Amino acid sequence: MHEILQNFESNTLQGYTACCYAVAQADFREQLHLLEVPTLIIAGTADEVTTLTDGKFMQKRIPNASLVTLDAAHLSNMEHPEEFAKHIIHFTQH
Repeated sequence: MHEILQNFESNTLQGYTACCYAVAQADFREQLHLLEVPTLIIAGTADEVTTLTDGKFMQKRIPNASLVTLDAAHLSNMEHPEEFAKHIIHFTQH
């Protein structure tokens, strides 16, 4: 987690601001139904940014989508790397 914070802190304010603006303006909710590949959604039950409700929303609209939850916040892959990887591996093998 320390490495993530170091990488985050090494960004310029201008770069971070531009990234936040781009993400804030992105809204692909109306295109989710167009996804044609199997999709794995991993939602953290304590994520206040991309919530479990958001994960369920995507699952309902993406054909052939699977949803798994982890007891985590926004960086579930860092909070529970083994469990996260287990779900990725299982998903890619089926």
